[in-house]
Amino acid sequence: MQSGYTLPASKIKQFGIDRFRIYLQAANLFTITKYTGPDPELQTSDLNDNTNFGIDLGNYPANMRNYNLGVQITF
Repeated sequence: MQSGYTLPASKIKQFGIDRFRIYLQAANLFTITKYTGPDPELQTSDLNDNTNFGIDLGNYPANMRNYNLGVQITF
């Protein structure tokens, strides 16, 4: 999910900026599952060993919430 605001061009033209946008982005806000263990999609530390793919080895989950704040500027 991403939400942002673009400043009006009339307010920023005096600074030599054509477009200025600030946004907040969020990922993995919720997961629908009854599985209570860690994420089975994680790989082991040995990337050459594919025999454990999909097996829950107790690794830390990779689908944690992620928040990003960003700015887009066009000159």
